[in-house]
Amino acid sequence: MNLSIVIRSLSDNVTGGAQIAAENLARELVNSGHQVTVITKRFSRTKTASQRNYSVKYLFSLPKDLLQELTLFVSLFVKFLLNKYDAVLAVNLYPTGYICTKLKRLMNLNLVLRPIGIDVQIDQEMGYGLRLNHRLDKKIKYTLKNCSYMIVTSEMMKREVISLGTPSESVHVIPNGVSIKKYQDVLPLKREAPYILTLARLEKKKGIDILIKAFEKLSLNKKCPDLVIAGDGPERKALENLTTDLSLSDKIRFLGNVIGKEKLELFSGCDFFVCPSRYEPFGITNLEAMAAGKAVIAANVDGIPEVVMDGYNGLLFEAGNHKSLLEKLQEITQKNDLKKRLENGARKFIKNYNWDIIAERYLRVIELAANKVVREK
Repeated sequence: MNLSIVIRSLSDNVTGGAQIAAENLARELVNSGHQVTVITKRFSRTKTASQRNYSVKYLFSLPKDLLQELTLFVSLFVKFLLNKYDAVLAVNLYPTGYICTKLKRLMNLNLVLRPIGIDVQIDQEMGYGLRLNHRLDKKIKYTLKNCSYMIVTSEMMKREVISLGTPSESVHVIPNGVSIKKYQDVLPLKREAPYILTLARLEKKKGIDILIKAFEKLSLNKKCPDLVIAGDGPERKALENLTTDLSLSDKIRFLGNVIGKEKLELFSGCDFFVCPSRYEPFGITNLEAMAAGKAVIAANVDGIPEVVMDGYNGLLFEAGNHKSLLEKLQEITQKNDLKKRLENGARKFIKNYNWDIIAERYLRVIELAANKVVREK
């Protein structure tokens, strides 16, 4: 099949789960014999043709005002007019999914939508979610109600989109995947001291402040590992200030964004991984940690418990509660047999999440949208 994946952001230095998923999905679909074109915004740093096996077409430069929708509409209209795709996968409900839904009726597109979280979930207190804007809320709900095929990463997200008007029969749950071999073939990053790892965009919903507060108490034990925080974002300065205020600057390291080999080495070398998010539709970093054979401590929120199974491949704590997180940190650092058991569980669990398996599941939904006969294995 000739397929298109439409996503606004896709560059070498992007670490978001949706972007990682789109790139890996494109690669695996090409490997299975399909033609894939990614339609995205042009970036100064993007992979060269020799570094990718899929095609890339660039959107017109998108303004940040009301002209954004019109520019995106015209840009995609031209792309779809000049290239006949058997099916289109639109990542993010707004603006990408909204515009593609408009074009679906006009151009008879075989469209599959894939929400990412911020386009569905809202939190008034944190100011999180596109739907806090009344105008965007109406457009996202229009997109959801006119959806024929949708892929979400968790049962939690399925419940959310159905509650907003998406027909239940349209929604298919397919988790993110991970390229397991990449994490198994890399040597650990060499550091002077053992370390706990967290990796996320540094924004309030990711809960890094919760981890730092819990780590303050953990660090009173002289045998406590260091804490390495990878990622960047609007909360970085505040988190660095919190670290200084708690006199933890000698135990906590902020690395900024990490990609490629450096990220693989970080996962390979850590004692275990922590995902302290306040909101998390899925949490692809938890899979990355398991691919490296690491135990995971994660917040018991949203889609995380569908992947992190308490006592099997990780430990769950009460979301937003640093005291609950501290209990789990103390448990895993004091009980080496527990840590080893969780690591064994992680290695077994992750086998079903390799990207070739996940891509095949995506393909079955895409074939339905394209009115193709679903292949039976």
